Amino acid sequence: MRALLALNGKIEDMEALRAILETLEIHFVVGVDGGIKHLQALGYVPNVMIGDFDSVELEGYAEVWPDVEIMRFNKEKDMTDAELAFSYIQDKRFNDIIAIGAFGGRLDHLLGNVFLLEHYPNIMLLDAYNRVKLLEGPAEKTLFQRKGFLSLIPITERVEGVTLKGFKYPLDDVVIKRGSTWGISNEFSAEEATIRFDKGKMLVIIAEDY
Repeated sequence: MRALLALNGKIEDMEALRAILETLEIHFVVGVDGGIKHLQALGYVPNVMIGDFDSVELEGYAEVWPDVEIMRFNKEKDMTDAELAFSYIQDKRFNDIIAIGAFGGRLDHLLGNVFLLEHYPNIMLLDAYNRVKLLEGPAEKTLFQRKGFLSLIPITERVEGVTLKGFKYPLDDVVIKRGSTWGISNEFSAEEATIRFDKGKMLVIIAEDY
């Protein structure tokens, strides 16, 4: 079961994102504050709209979608709308959760959304050109990807036992330290590639040039 969250960040290429989403089966949809505008543009009807709604006029959307559940919060709160939505959807125990609109616009929100993955590792951030997921070791992941770049960014002090197969620059049981750019911009060299590491946490990013 897969859930889709739409956050309020700027989406650079709506049509390219639409093409990606059309390949996925979406079972549950959450509009997060101004992210409901993205859902309308993409043709999705949310199951839930959540946030303080300081970025969009909620009333108009409530009229368009009168049966949609609304979870409205005070503007003065200790969590961003994104974290409220991440917490809500994690409790629903979906196998696969995708968040769009997490990039673009304000840098503070972008960084906040990325680092939320440490607490919500079952969520992947997605746009037309980037996929961001957090993995915690011991972990092994097989990727089927023939274009784009792979970047590994440690968020713990060390990520140990990093092994890459099926990439232009393979690695064998190495340590990548936080702050190092060693893991940036690798390239796929095989249709099936593998990432494995023993200890630590890191962001796994698949990115394509615009």
